[in-house]
Amino acid sequence: MKDGPEGQKHHHAEHPGGMSNPSPGNFGRWIDAFGTMEPDLNRAGVEVINCSLDSDLDCFPKAKLEEVL
Repeated sequence: MKDGPEGQKHHHAEHPGGMSNPSPGNFGRWIDAFGTMEPDLNRAGVEVINCSLDSDLDCFPKAKLEEVL
């Protein structure tokens, strides 16, 4: 949920022409949208753990993947 150290928008190469890539500001909008989901997820009994420790998404608790599995 943030640009990579060299400005990367994905964990893979940019999408080819004709497919959209995240534009500036998208991560902030996506982070806000995830935050609005939290109450519904809690009511449904769904626990979300963010295993991307360097993520800017902070509405869910973070943990190392090895610890969660």
